[in-house]
Amino acid sequence: MSIEQMAQALIDLTEADEKSLRTWSEIEDATFTAYASAYLGEIVPPCKGCHTS
Repeated sequence: MSIEQMAQALIDLTEADEKSLRTWSEIEDATFTAYASAYLGEIVPPCKGCHTS
């Protein structure tokens, strides 16, 4: 898909399409945040503030 085609697809979005995309985006953001938090919580030790000024 060319940049022109992608731009036209964006222009052609309806209000319902935009609402649906926002909903899915919120779900994906929450899913990634939960996954990253669980992963980092187990793998990376919490910062004890030893390197802050």
